[in-house]
Amino acid sequence: MIIQFSIYYMQRRKLNMVEILKFSHALIIFLFLSALVTNANIFFCSTDEDCTWNLCRQPWVQKCRLHMCSSILSHV
Repeated sequence: MIIQFSIYYMQRRKLNMVEILKFSHALIIFLFLSALVTNANIFFCSTDEDCTWNLCRQPWVQKCRLHMCSSILSHV
């Protein structure tokens, strides 16, 4: 009886872990795609002028590097 319960418990636990991983992967993909579709101009750029939003503090500036906006230390 105890062995049957422990086997059942381990099988059920493994199933729950797989379901949690599937859900988390689907959630990550969904969130990334929704952010990509709604704010495509925030993530990707071709020139420094495309990075118009500035979330950097004073010594840092927004620059386009590898087609993505990133904060770069300014040469003042």
